[in-house]
Amino acid sequence: MEVVEMEQFRICKYCNFSGVYAIINIRKNKIYIGSSSNIKRRLENHKVLLKYGKSHIREMQEDYKNGDKFISYVITPVRIREEKYCKYDDLKYFEHLAIKTFNCTNPEIGYNLKEDTGRKKLKEERYIDYAYNDFKEFIDQMRYGYMQEKTSWKTARKRFVDKVLNEWRF
Repeated sequence: MEVVEMEQFRICKYCNFSGVYAIINIRKNKIYIGSSSNIKRRLENHKVLLKYGKSHIREMQEDYKNGDKFISYVITPVRIREEKYCKYDDLKYFEHLAIKTFNCTNPEIGYNLKEDTGRKKLKEERYIDYAYNDFKEFIDQMRYGYMQEKTSWKTARKRFVDKVLNEWRF
């Protein structure tokens, strides 16, 4: 039986779109939440920064240096607005919501340093119906599972990590 070594930072292949993503430390089950107008490009940037010891996320950098393995996951796609001055508002709103939902500013749980992404509410609801429904469905699935029993957020985070690991076939 041939053993294939997993690369230290895995990126989802089909994520050339804007949205909110998670980077998960497999050993520690710690999560970093981010957003980008091109998720794949941003994840590749994270990978390069970690590889060369230049990541601004110090604890994640230290874990990478110590050999921890990371995988990425797209939480929800978010459409970029066409308006010049509020182009990324929805993206930042959903990033804020995901950080808050998974409590990623708690150093035992996540790598995010702050919850504030600059946008805590939406300007116009009409833009986000599709993204909000996708995000809410995702969160409900993590929180209530398939049995429709409400669980703690700790269990929801564990369910999320297990879902990602299963999709990556670990």
